[in-house]
Amino acid sequence: MASYPSLYPLSALAAAGLGLHGFRSGSLSSSGAITAAAFGYSTLANPLYTFPVALLTFYFSGSRITKVRPSSFPSSHPPEAPAEPH
Repeated sequence: MASYPSLYPLSALAAAGLGLHGFRSGSLSSSGAITAAAFGYSTLANPLYTFPVALLTFYFSGSRITKVRPSSFPSSHPPEAPAEPH
């Protein structure tokens, strides 16, 4: 009897969904979405939970961080002094 590798349909759906979400939001090109789905499937189908958790943490934290506006970060430069009149 032939032995077939295990397939993980939920991992395939999740990876395809995340790739599609990145493509629709404009964060990924079509080739980037395909690559993200393939890499996501290989990571999510891994039997060790550390890889899928790390990938999902990176994906969701990166999605949140990109929505933060630059004006909400404190400036590391001191404020400029007003110009003195001549």
